Amino acid sequence: FQVLAEQYADSQLGILSRYYLGLIARQTKRVDEGKEHLSWVINNADELETRNLARNALAQIVLGENNPEEAATLFEKILEEPSPNYPPQIILMGLAQSYEKAGNEKRYSKTVEQSQQVANALWRQWQTDGNPETQALLAWYYCLVSTHPQRLTLKHISEPTTPQRIGCERVGVEKNTSG
Repeated sequence: FQVLAEQYADSQLGILSRYYLGLIARQTKRVDEGKEHLSWVINNADELETRNLARNALAQIVLGENNPEEAATLFEKILEEPSPNYPPQIILMGLAQSYEKAGNEKRYSKTVEQSQQVANALWRQWQTDGNPETQALLAWYYCLVSTHPQRLTLKHISEPTTPQRIGCERVGVEKNTSG
């Protein structure tokens, strides 16, 4: 990826190579290098989807470094510039986690409420159209909620359902029954 990032720096291939270099650096505990690559992608990518990929990856890094304010800023930017492959309910979960970790109870509660509204709308959509893509989004969301270590539990969703009903068990995630 390094060669591609250098030789084709201004092309989508070079930018994606830089993104993957950032992910690899993160996975190999070279966090500062990963942050540098991902920040470069955010500042240089023409494609919104690519910028949001890098924002999300960078948000995960800084959240892991106990910098929830910076993570929240990155998640907020994804919500300000939405792209088709980043459903808002998933980004709202990351944002809520950032606010909770920062001790911002007011913003945390508001974000959980927004996330609930989006998930409920998805639930109603899936009940109407039965679309497998909608089901996959719901399954991902409920699996995330059911495994979240903080207070985001299934009780935040007002529509009656279980993760198993929408396919959570297919990805090997156990539901949280404490809510």
